[in-house]
Amino acid sequence: MSIPKFDFYDSTGADITTSVDFSSRPLGGTSATVELQLWNNQGTYWEGTLGAGDGANDTFSFGHTFLIPSAAHTIEVDGNPKTDGVHYDLDTDAGTVTFTPGNIPALGEDVDGTCWYGVEAADAEAVYLLVRRHEFFTADGVADTVSLAVAPSRVYEVSINDMVTTDYERTGKVITFNATPADDDAIHVIYEDETCVKQVMRVKSNGVEDPHSTGFLDDSESAFTPIGGTDSVEDEDVGTGDGEEVTYALANACVLADTLVVEVADTPVTNFTLDAVSGVIEFDAAPTGAITATYDYYLAHQIGGIPAGAARHIFVRGYAPSDATVTRADASLEVWAV
Repeated sequence: MSIPKFDFYDSTGADITTSVDFSSRPLGGTSATVELQLWNNQGTYWEGTLGAGDGANDTFSFGHTFLIPSAAHTIEVDGNPKTDGVHYDLDTDAGTVTFTPGNIPALGEDVDGTCWYGVEAADAEAVYLLVRRHEFFTADGVADTVSLAVAPSRVYEVSINDMVTTDYERTGKVITFNATPADDDAIHVIYEDETCVKQVMRVKSNGVEDPHSTGFLDDSESAFTPIGGTDSVEDEDVGTGDGEEVTYALANACVLADTLVVEVADTPVTNFTLDAVSGVIEFDAAPTGAITATYDYYLAHQIGGIPAGAARHIFVRGYAPSDATVTRADASLEVWAV
């Protein structure tokens, strides 16, 4: 299944995926605003020759798959423009054009074209911004511990070589593995600290830039929203199962999947799947009776959708809480979407 693919750029189009420094602030102060462009599968332009006709071959390839559906793709045969749906049919996923009967290029006729291509990505209908802290380590094959920059209030995930593990203990800011990681193992820890809990990052969206169809769609938000940390819900009334419906939506999105407990008619059940981003649960069999849910969820902020090949304008600023105790706030702005 295709999923959105996101990259951050600054207002000039430069890649800033690595980091942004808001500079120091007095307690209670707010930083200057940084403008970002959040691209969903930013396309790459290509033009060239797809091949030469032989009078029989009806299919030609751009040499690139997953063309941006909303972009303008052109085809010329022997210098004459052709029309999609009339002279040929375009397959954007395969990146091919198939000429219709009577329009197959003759022997020696060049087939030229232009296209915008990306990766296998889809439109993002619901996009959420959230904040967590990430730290990375490289194991030396000797030490069985890593020391985080600060003591976490909660550890979300520990992984070794991209494989999540629970085979560790934590004391303060020190994580001790029960089995020593091998030399050069990549260790990744995702957690929250004061930076996240006190919501030192504020965000808002200022519209979508769609260079291939609508241009700039201004649906800007007037206020910044603080993001970071989590909240809990206990015994949420999800609905009443009627024995027919299998899909139900939690009241909140960006759910911590391992915290979710679902009960049907006061009995815990596990015969469901969760879309953690949207907060939608789907039962294997239609339930009957009152459905309740207890879970934790990220304090995220939902912004508007982003079509493939388009970008959201995002404004981000930092805030130094008056009761802050850390001297430096570090966190990663994450994007979750469906």
